[in-house]
Amino acid sequence: MRRALLIKPGKLEIRKDSLIDPGPGEVRIRIRAAGICGTDLEVFKGNFPAGWNVEFPFQLGHELSGVIDAVGPDVPEAFRTGDRVVADGRIPCWYCSFCRKGLVNACENMGYNAGGFKEYNTYSYRSLVRIPDNVSYRDAAMAEPISCTLYGAEKLDVHVGDFSVVIGEGPIGLLHAQLLKRRGAEVAVIGLLENRLDVARKLGFDHVINARDTDPVEEIRRLTGGYGASQVVTAAGAEEVLRQALMMAGRGAEVLYFAAAMKKSCTLPMDDIHYKELKIIGSYDSTTLYFEKALRALAVGSVQAGPLISHTFRLDEIQEAFDLALSGEGLKIMITDMEEGDED
Repeated sequence: MRRALLIKPGKLEIRKDSLIDPGPGEVRIRIRAAGICGTDLEVFKGNFPAGWNVEFPFQLGHELSGVIDAVGPDVPEAFRTGDRVVADGRIPCWYCSFCRKGLVNACENMGYNAGGFKEYNTYSYRSLVRIPDNVSYRDAAMAEPISCTLYGAEKLDVHVGDFSVVIGEGPIGLLHAQLLKRRGAEVAVIGLLENRLDVARKLGFDHVINARDTDPVEEIRRLTGGYGASQVVTAAGAEEVLRQALMMAGRGAEVLYFAAAMKKSCTLPMDDIHYKELKIIGSYDSTTLYFEKALRALAVGSVQAGPLISHTFRLDEIQEAFDLALSGEGLKIMITDMEEGDED
């Protein structure tokens, strides 16, 4: 079995390991597709998110889909060889206070099973969600980021006719923009990379703004007649983005801080929060329930994943894939070992 390991920041290596049999309550999954996440990129660069214990060599890859190829003992009959599934990599304890509240993404004793960038991995059957028949493996591998955006989006009180802004034109930003548009908002997407903004235009958002050419705060004020946005979602974690979000929000607006700043502190215009009576909302991760919602949303067309997948690489090309992801040239980059014409 081959797997890609991060040997040091910026360097991935393919290694061969023995194939592992599933234990009690586990299944083995043949990985069919896995996406490169923004968090994967941060670790690749040597920036480790709070709470992550990174020791080299390190296994990356948590946005994945695959097919069950072996079933261990004590697995319910609901899961059998040949089933197409997505796996939630979190390993919650199920007994801490947060788990008992259903907030397994805040588990005090959380473990994690990252198995995307390898040929096979074993998972507890409890972490599995079945892929609908009309959803491809590549689209299903987007269930994790879609689940996170759904989890965050449900915290916003969006009404038909609201003016909503998403700052960030990456896959997460374009997923948030799709969900806001679906709920009846007029949606503006702000970004810096023209190739990604072109995808936003093709997806049909109302306003697509290149912040290199236009002051985004002034443009949002102009588009809203000076009132500002009803909702602002930050899908990019730069300190300037967090500041701009407060400045372009209207009176009583909601600001969803979705992307991590990767800094211990930031300088923000705090009086804007006070005088404009803003609601500041944080969102991190999701739960397995939202994986199910994500796959249903894909199945019925509530969100589109295909337009966001710009490149596909083989596992042995993963170094090239990460280098491309760092360049910003692509959008969502997938790792897959499926042959051309294979069912996906």
